[in-house]
Amino acid sequence: MSPSRSRVRTALVVAWTGAQALNTDHHGASGGWSRAHSAAQHSRRQFLVGAGASVAVGMPVETKAHPSYVGDGRQATGVPAGALDAAVELGALGGTRPYVVVDGRELEAVAARDAVAMLLSADTIWLGEHHEAANDREMQAGIIAAIAVAKASRTNSKPCVGVGLEAVRAEFQPALDAYVAGELGEGLEGLRVAARWDEHWPFPIASYASVLEMSRELGFPLVALGTSSDDLRVVEREGLAALDENAWRRLSLPEGATTFASFSATRAFQSYSTQVLAPSVAAPASSAETFANHFCSRILWDESMAARAAQWVDERRDLDPTLVVLAGAEHVTFGCGAPARCARRLDKTSNDRFAARSVLLNPSPDDFVLNHRLTLGLQFANDEQDDDAPYKMAQVDSRDSTNLPLSDLVWFSPWTPDCV
Repeated sequence: MSPSRSRVRTALVVAWTGAQALNTDHHGASGGWSRAHSAAQHSRRQFLVGAGASVAVGMPVETKAHPSYVGDGRQATGVPAGALDAAVELGALGGTRPYVVVDGRELEAVAARDAVAMLLSADTIWLGEHHEAANDREMQAGIIAAIAVAKASRTNSKPCVGVGLEAVRAEFQPALDAYVAGELGEGLEGLRVAARWDEHWPFPIASYASVLEMSRELGFPLVALGTSSDDLRVVEREGLAALDENAWRRLSLPEGATTFASFSATRAFQSYSTQVLAPSVAAPASSAETFANHFCSRILWDESMAARAAQWVDERRDLDPTLVVLAGAEHVTFGCGAPARCARRLDKTSNDRFAARSVLLNPSPDDFVLNHRLTLGLQFANDEQDDDAPYKMAQVDSRDSTNLPLSDLVWFSPWTPDCV
């Protein structure tokens, strides 16, 4: 994929720069786009204005939705028909390959424009990354760009889009705010120092440059979702009971451990914990107590991220907010991770929108493996008494399903010679 960072930035600037010309530029959809696109070689500014006008002038409203999410009243509406195509082009997603995970049983190929439309119906979008994969980072930048352009075409104004980062601990939110505001004169290096990035995240900040620099230039908030490593270590050593009231507040979980109870009691979560969580935290020499503490630490990590993401959305509900979260794939997959926990918190305020959508980026065969077999869904024994079962608030709304899908979408970068 590897679109230039300047092109991704362009995609977002188009969203509201071109809106200034909406009532004066009346090019046709195809003609205006062609002229604006060719102008990019001569004038970046002309490209921004021309493409932005092409996106939104005189285009019919998009009404068609993909069959996998038609019927529940929450599909994307009010987006000009040409805006989705322009968003895909400007986000450099045209050669990418998205698939809908249907009921945790099959993959159905969809056009990139339909994948973007599907995500537009969500308050939070969780992009599951493989931390060392550069392609995942480029995909994230492109998806954020496309979402912003499509949202802006609906309102002709700067969209309320935030970017949530698992990589940055919550206490360093001021550092992210200062970076976006341009108050850290050394750019990424200043943020690396101010957020103590190398101390708390093992992957270099430079690998996130495409997303971070784009957000700063366009004034999109960066949201620190990372969980305090000090508190996680306490739990790993001594369990949840060792956390005091101050620790629970730092974790954005003032309600304490009771927040886990209803979610963890369902049959869906019990299957998830056995088939997904337990293998990921088990160690050959672990005692039962050590295992239980590490297990709780992982749940705490997901719940804390979910709580902060939900809080950011709720505080901006009147602005039509969308928070795009960059998190490890293991936190996003199989329906009972951070997206479902976030959905539980947002479900009452999301009205006709999905509280959370999940996307697994460039999955490898290992991402599809449960119990030594390839699968697209996690099976569990459905129980009518599970009124709060995670499958109802997670990715695919099939009330009678006994599968928690891998994710809403899996999305691959364009084919390259080294693709397998």
